[in-house]
Amino acid sequence: MRSAFRRVRELSWRERLVLPQLIAFALIVRVLLFLRPISIHATRRFAPIGAGLAEPQRLARLCELAAAVGPRDGRCFVSSVLLFHVLKRRGEDAAFCLGIRNGDARFPAHAWVERHGLPMDGTNIAEFATLTRWT
Repeated sequence: MRSAFRRVRELSWRERLVLPQLIAFALIVRVLLFLRPISIHATRRFAPIGAGLAEPQRLARLCELAAAVGPRDGRCFVSSVLLFHVLKRRGEDAAFCLGIRNGDARFPAHAWVERHGLPMDGTNIAEFATLTRWT
């Protein structure tokens, strides 16, 4: 597995400018979720625009890197909140989804962002029952 440092070195200079903003936003999301659980719309005003990044898939990778700063649990939720808000601020069509794995009694939840009806993080949505979908 590539180290985080190597992944950061492979970023373009524009992506390196956006990454600290996303890390700060990820920390704000974690604090706000601690204070008011599942209030993703309260975080929207803090979202960076990410205008220098043309490809949403590259932006999704940056959001995953930013969410990796901090506790391991809930990373998919934090990275999905980041990506959802940045895409919305850019005026793009996106949906934030929460679901649980089908047939698993332990309630393993997962969060992902869909664009044009397809998950951006490679989530196999057939494995999950969608609980909610925000657009």
